Amino acid sequence: MIQWTAFLKKEWIEFTRSKRVWIVLAVCIFFGIMNPAIAKLTPWMLEYFSDSFSEMGIVAGQVQIDALTSWAQFDKNYSLLLILILLLLSNLLTEEYQKGTLIPIITRGMSRWKVLTVKSAMAAAVWTAGYWLCVLITYGYNEYFWANQTADHLFLYCGCLYLAGLWMTIALISASAYFSSSTGVILCSILEFALSYCIGMTDAAGRYVPTHLLNASLLLSGNAEISDYAASALVTGIIAAVHLALAVFIFQRKNLC
Repeated sequence: MIQWTAFLKKEWIEFTRSKRVWIVLAVCIFFGIMNPAIAKLTPWMLEYFSDSFSEMGIVAGQVQIDALTSWAQFDKNYSLLLILILLLLSNLLTEEYQKGTLIPIITRGMSRWKVLTVKSAMAAAVWTAGYWLCVLITYGYNEYFWANQTADHLFLYCGCLYLAGLWMTIALISASAYFSSSTGVILCSILEFALSYCIGMTDAAGRYVPTHLLNASLLLSGNAEISDYAASALVTGIIAAVHLALAVFIFQRKNLC
């Protein structure tokens, strides 16, 4: 356990010293501020462009702006936030393969499963810190301008999106245990997401797949119940655990040369 903790500390120090940590912080802060900012500016933008809309025969009516509007913007920006963080994490292992830096670590007695689980913990920590930072910034601005009480089951909604992102993060690390290039890792992750999305379009299995959690915005407006996402959350947790176990199995047999 001491060896695992020491390696995790080393990885965290290296990550914080790199440019990636600042990119993650900048992206999350940007999206956290942009969500309520766009909602707040929507009436002004509609008024500013009202003449242009009139010329096109479009009548812009009164728009009610509240915390739900801002959280709806958060929901729209979530996918882009997740993609950007995953792209930054996609070379967490592949960069080590290409530089050959894992071989000295393993030959000195570091178990492969420890290396893989530390990398997984790092990726999960980056996603956790980045996502919840974005949530807290949006929440703070929404509370200041409006009232978050208008959004039902807010933290459960945020939890659903967090879990979906954690699934994709673990899937990315699992792909990294097999593929030696970032391109292969990204394509494999896209394929898994697409498979889950396609299965989610069926009536029989739609409410069980991880991508069902991305529809959790219905909780905010009261058009869905917590129980509607319980099965999907459970399945997502199981899939993430299987991914991690499979990644350890593959990495134990991977040729690092």
